[in-house]
Amino acid sequence: MDARKLNKDTTVLLLKTKIATLKEAELSPLKKLLTSNEITPAFYKLVEADRNCYYSAILSSALISKFSRSYIEHPADYPADMNQLLNSIFTDYPVNNKKQLDNSSFWYEYAESYLNFKEYVNKDINLQELRDVAKKGFLNTHNIAEAQKRLTEPNLEYYKAAYIHFTAIQKRYEKELIAIFNQFKKDYPKSPFTKYLEPQITPIVEFHKKAELPANPEIKVVDNYQKFNSLNEAVAQFKGKKLFVDVWATWCGPCKEEFQYKDKLQALLKKNNIQVVYISIDKDDQEKQWKDMISFYNLEGYHIRTNEKLDADLRRIYNLNGAIAIPWYILVDEKGNIVKEHASRPSEIDKLEEEITNK
Repeated sequence: MDARKLNKDTTVLLLKTKIATLKEAELSPLKKLLTSNEITPAFYKLVEADRNCYYSAILSSALISKFSRSYIEHPADYPADMNQLLNSIFTDYPVNNKKQLDNSSFWYEYAESYLNFKEYVNKDINLQELRDVAKKGFLNTHNIAEAQKRLTEPNLEYYKAAYIHFTAIQKRYEKELIAIFNQFKKDYPKSPFTKYLEPQITPIVEFHKKAELPANPEIKVVDNYQKFNSLNEAVAQFKGKKLFVDVWATWCGPCKEEFQYKDKLQALLKKNNIQVVYISIDKDDQEKQWKDMISFYNLEGYHIRTNEKLDADLRRIYNLNGAIAIPWYILVDEKGNIVKEHASRPSEIDKLEEEITNK
């Protein structure tokens, strides 16, 4: 969040000044405590090291974000003073210094910035090659390989463990994480991190086992869903039926959290003769992930995945300056009219029942 506050600062001077001000605001009270002997020099140095890592992570993240938004297609145009500032950050606070790892819980974020800097900013990059790697499902493997090139032990072990953990808890169930984790166990047979990673990898294994099972006939992908250019067109397939529309995506954690209430939801909808329609805003390259996740969560009902026009129409209806917040639920009547634009979540089943019975 602090890094986002720097998005509008367009010069190195502004960025450095704001970071210095933020850091000084935090350290100044501690300096007073140090002067009055209320804290020890060792404690102050510990806090100072943490804040140095934290603000280095923020500043480098903001600079790389500017690069990614405006210069990634033509890296040679990235302002030289910003590139120089990035270089100086990583020179002044070396990522591979073990003290950085020991003294700050923000080392992982700092290391992420460093790796992005080394791969994207400091050389010509082949974006299409990277997109192809991602499309084939090996972007995480690529990222781990980049870390192996640039990080030293014990930092590398920690980075790999943190990477696996943070990626797995997104619940995108990437199959390659299983192989990455198995390799991690081989590389670090006595790692203290393994016991924290196992519980995150087990659901991924189960996900892919379940994806191979025969399809549930109550899960129905709508014919020609790719041709629906508006919500009206999508719900027109169900004229004469009341609908509960669930707008979601495979990358949306809160959406998947709501699926644990699907049995209560189905019971409520069945009692009120309402059909559930799931509309995913995933892109084309996520089609297999979309279908696998439908099967994994056993989402009985009808399924549609948006094209660009349907996605744009949903954003228009949501009316948040082109943005959209999911999960999002909509109640539609038998004629295809929206009767509740923002219905309650399945986790709020009593409130949702009131909304349904009052419509």
